[in-house]
Amino acid sequence: MTNYNVTVEELRNVVTTSAATPNTVYVKIIASAGGGGGGGGGTTLLTGPSAPNTATGTDGNWYVQKMSNGHGRLFGPKASSTWPAEYVTLTEATRHVHTQNSAATTWTMTHTLGGRPSVTVVDSTGTVVVGDVQYNSDTQVTLTFSAAFSGSAYLT
Repeated sequence: MTNYNVTVEELRNVVTTSAATPNTVYVKIIASAGGGGGGGGGTTLLTGPSAPNTATGTDGNWYVQKMSNGHGRLFGPKASSTWPAEYVTLTEATRHVHTQNSAATTWTMTHTLGGRPSVTVVDSTGTVVVGDVQYNSDTQVTLTFSAAFSGSAYLT
């Protein structure tokens, strides 16, 4: 387990992907951090390969679970000697890409992500397009647009 002393002033996620690996999403946590061990007043950020247990860390600590599949989970802060059961997903390597080759005003896609994923649509020229999103089930989404076009839908 690695320990870091961190004082977080600003926390935000930056999500990126690349044309070379369109089915991989990279999430970078950006934070202004201070402290550094030795009483700097920072909060301790712990890391490890499994979820934290009650013996891990002290109240006020945060914990990043670095999983072998590339996913990460942020737990914390620890309070009353207990880690919260809920966590924030920091990385997620799963997404569904739907390619609509023929121009259409309605796109229906089936995915294996479960639930109601976020949807981003890009036309064949690379412009982001906004349409109506209908979640038919936990595995199917229908998109409706005012004009027919071809492109891709990214579900994350």
